Amino acid sequence: MPLTDGTDTEVLMFFDDHSRFVLACAAHHRGRGPDVVATFRAAISDNGVPAAVLSDNGMVFTTRLAGGRGGRNAFQSELARLHVEQRTFRPNHPTTCGKVERVQQTLKKWLATRPPPRT
Repeated sequence: MPLTDGTDTEVLMFFDDHSRFVLACAAHHRGRGPDVVATFRAAISDNGVPAAVLSDNGMVFTTRLAGGRGGRNAFQSELARLHVEQRTFRPNHPTTCGKVERVQQTLKKWLATRPPPRT
């Protein structure tokens, strides 16, 4: 979503799979590893530590498709520290992430009806 000055932003969201309740949501100029960890910590500070997390295969979430280079990233290290199981979508299986896409689509449509934010 663009800001009033045209700067593009990415929305990072953690939500409960069962209830679809958004646990944490933050916008960043470019989502980086520390942003993922900070947003995840915000989600668990208010809602507790989950047993498992489901994410896509982006490098900010997992290095599992990186060909064995680099080990764990910051998010994977945080999940390991908290003993949280990490589950990822299978590549090219969009039905797995349908719930996530639906929540994000609803947010994008809602944001599109409002004036662009300054920050």
